[in-house]
Amino acid sequence: MVVLKGLDTVIAAPDGRAIINSNAPAQLATGGSGDVLTGFVAALLAQGIHGAAATEYGLGLVAEDLPNALPRVLQKHKKMSSS
Repeated sequence: MVVLKGLDTVIAAPDGRAIINSNAPAQLATGGSGDVLTGFVAALLAQGIHGAAATEYGLGLVAEDLPNALPRVLQKHKKMSSS
């Protein structure tokens, strides 16, 4: 997914679909609003990955183990998506 933030925000999917979000009031033209949008998008895309990484790692997990489990989770998700 690609998000182009501007006067109107354009959201494009890898399959070529795109949509223009015309709900962009002038109040959003302030420093940091794009960073917040990025956080929102990342959080929505990451739904379920946190738990899947914990399941992938198994018992004895500590917080520092989660980043190491993430590549395996993403690889599994990629394989499932392409099937």
